[in-house]
Amino acid sequence: MVVKLPAVLWTFVTVMSLQCSDCLSSVRANRRIRSSSKIITEIIELEKGTEVTYLNCSTNINGTKLKVEWKKDGVIIPELYSSDVCPIYDANCDGKYTCFASGSNSTVIILKEFVVKILDNSPCGNAGEELVQRSEICIVPTTQDYPCCHYHIPPPGMLRLSRKISSDVKSKCKLDTLKNPTPWQIDVAWNLTHNATWIWGWQVSLSGLDNSVGVKRCVQINSKSKLLNWTFDGLPFGSKYEIKVQALPSDLTNYIHETIVLPRKRDICKKIGRKCHWEICFPVEDVQQEEMSSVLTWRLSKYHKTLHDFEIYYSSSDVDCSDSGRRKVQNKTRTVLNIHKCRHYYVKVRPIFSNAEEGTFSEAIMFSPPRRPNKGFIGS
Repeated sequence: MVVKLPAVLWTFVTVMSLQCSDCLSSVRANRRIRSSSKIITEIIELEKGTEVTYLNCSTNINGTKLKVEWKKDGVIIPELYSSDVCPIYDANCDGKYTCFASGSNSTVIILKEFVVKILDNSPCGNAGEELVQRSEICIVPTTQDYPCCHYHIPPPGMLRLSRKISSDVKSKCKLDTLKNPTPWQIDVAWNLTHNATWIWGWQVSLSGLDNSVGVKRCVQINSKSKLLNWTFDGLPFGSKYEIKVQALPSDLTNYIHETIVLPRKRDICKKIGRKCHWEICFPVEDVQQEEMSSVLTWRLSKYHKTLHDFEIYYSSSDVDCSDSGRRKVQNKTRTVLNIHKCRHYYVKVRPIFSNAEEGTFSEAIMFSPPRRPNKGFIGS
């Protein structure tokens, strides 16, 4: 098809009318851009995956053969230099194709524009059929999986985390009798940002930290707005996690995350443990120093079920002497505490349980080491 564009109709066009004048003006240095008074635009609709389609551009103006160049979305297609035809293979992406040529006086002449639309196209992917997909392996769909996705995918809005003992736990008092109880749940909620046009879902993940390293849970939510919260349950006392909510598809930066630590048993003694007589919530009793000796003694609380290991903490009470430390004692309630650097110390004791969870410290007592023969104290 030949399109005749009389010379009297050439006119300069603005950046706005070209939509990509920055790209066009960079084709060759110092060239002016010209077009007809009305750019011929053809809209072409293709089924996704169409094997091949050809865009044809007229290369004759008033009997003059022009050397044509092509751009897609403002980017030169170098292999089509001096070609009348632009082929599109395996149609997948929407795009704007521009056919242009060199005119006189170093101008660029826009000959025609083609707007290619792919029918039923979702350039950034589609959500799965199931609303929720659970996994222990976090495989994140990224924008690199969708070559037509050239849009900004924003992160989710404000992340809110809360923790509580699951309502499935029928008797909280019995948590003290279980070997490895996992009563905790973390509720995760987030907001949908206003410009989330191309988001089709979310990935919510839980990753263990510190003593919970290696724990991993993931859930993919295949909806932008139907579900903006999730709950991870069956979590143990004292565990620490990173919670991440990732917008899908991911550009590797569009996520928000926070760290959360779950309480230990002794952290909820006041609220639950003491009422339920959990042994971890009760200190040893009658901590005392035997007269004129370095022997320290104590006795178990009536709520302690068995003899445990114990930890003794001491720190100097003298203003002119600094000394502190910890000592471990195994399966006994009487020990010699050989500390002699200072005159006076504060000393307290707590049990250590079989799962390595530390119990409650006793009230501190004053401990005065007896003088060793021929040796004084610092500050004496």
